Amino acid sequence: MKWLAIILVIQFAFYFEPAPAVAQEEASASEVAKCQTRSTHHFNAYISWVEHVCQLSEDQKNRVNLVVQDEIDKYLQFVKLDHFYLPQNDSMKEYSPIRFVSGKGAAGVIFHAGLEQKVLEHLDNNQQEKYRLATKKREESLHHFFLTYLVNKVDEQLFLTTEQRTQLGKILDENFNRLESGAYAFAPQSYSVIEQAFPDFLASSSLALNQSQKVRLLDLLQPPPDEILLQIQEEKEAWFEKLDAAIQAREDLINRALEPRIAYVSNLPDVSSAELKYLRVAWKGASRRVNEEWKNFVDDNYFKPWGKVAVERPELSFTFNVSVTRVSEFECNPFWQNALKKVMPEEIYKKRIERHRTALAGYATALLDQELWLTSNQQKQAYNALLDSYLCEDMTDYSAYPLCLIGMTTCGKVRDKIEVLLNQTQLQAYETLRSEFQVNDNHLMIGSRTLHKMEE
Repeated sequence: MKWLAIILVIQFAFYFEPAPAVAQEEASASEVAKCQTRSTHHFNAYISWVEHVCQLSEDQKNRVNLVVQDEIDKYLQFVKLDHFYLPQNDSMKEYSPIRFVSGKGAAGVIFHAGLEQKVLEHLDNNQQEKYRLATKKREESLHHFFLTYLVNKVDEQLFLTTEQRTQLGKILDENFNRLESGAYAFAPQSYSVIEQAFPDFLASSSLALNQSQKVRLLDLLQPPPDEILLQIQEEKEAWFEKLDAAIQAREDLINRALEPRIAYVSNLPDVSSAELKYLRVAWKGASRRVNEEWKNFVDDNYFKPWGKVAVERPELSFTFNVSVTRVSEFECNPFWQNALKKVMPEEIYKKRIERHRTALAGYATALLDQELWLTSNQQKQAYNALLDSYLCEDMTDYSAYPLCLIGMTTCGKVRDKIEVLLNQTQLQAYETLRSEFQVNDNHLMIGSRTLHKMEE
């Protein structure tokens, strides 16, 4: 069983509250250098893309190079003048994946500060038209990938009908002329990669949801606590009481999560009431198994060792946190998965899995394209390569998921498939992206943060 983000925080004498957000630190010389390397290689890939689209002469290429380098230098000068600040508890820098190409990151800031218009000044009318058409096509494809992913993200949790998926796609399309990211969450946190919330219309009547879907959406928008806090000086019985209370609260949550699934399956052809009852029993069985495993895990890894410390060092006073189980762990339990596969018509089950797979492949392709400036043909090839690759499952309550997904495109067998598609300039940008991640003991990491256990 996968236990994600089980956090242990120990503070002696008192429970530590986070420092005020005003505490900030200036970028080091190494951070500035890394930002320069990332930016240079990224915009070299951009120049390569412009050259491919517009068939630049050597003189034009040199002039575009000078324009781009000048904009990078201006940004770095801004950085060196003490403007490269981030909160101390924020591990994401201006050059970090996802943030780098956003409006807050180095590449996004440089590109949107007038660079594109300055590049166009060095192109003739015919080249400018080619550039605008290619840019429009690229933006539309990224928008499509991100929109498809967001629809799928909601579908995973609410089990939307075909009509609801179509309606949600139209709502997103009408509210966003151009999606530039798929990094939205139901309940984002300021410290996470995802800081943007799903728009309010998800909770409004504009998206026609049944009652079970509305209740589940409320849980997603206002999630219950995902950890329990325990005092070392408390009796061990008090720990188990809190643990049992957390399990009961989690069971209430997962029972609410079950209802949209039951409602969805009940509307499928040839599904009997006996089969719906069987699904409820399977979900309850999965719940019991997951919670029992979690309770044993917490006892073995937290209660027993800390209970021993409490006896040997009674003068100590501190708090430790234990993460509770996630809905995704119940969803992935084989007991439930096998039951769902058995009850749902095979064709419908396979189509649902395929929608999920294609949405992830498209999302990963878009994230890579933003970093590497893929040509139209490369984008199609990358999508097909990623469609045929293992990508980690999306977890709505896992704040670093976009990082995890793009990280997986830079290592293992996926890396081999992507590298053969890229030209030399793009490969340099790809290598600087890849250097942000590490694989340690088969775990994908960024800095000291574990993102995912890789496939064996």
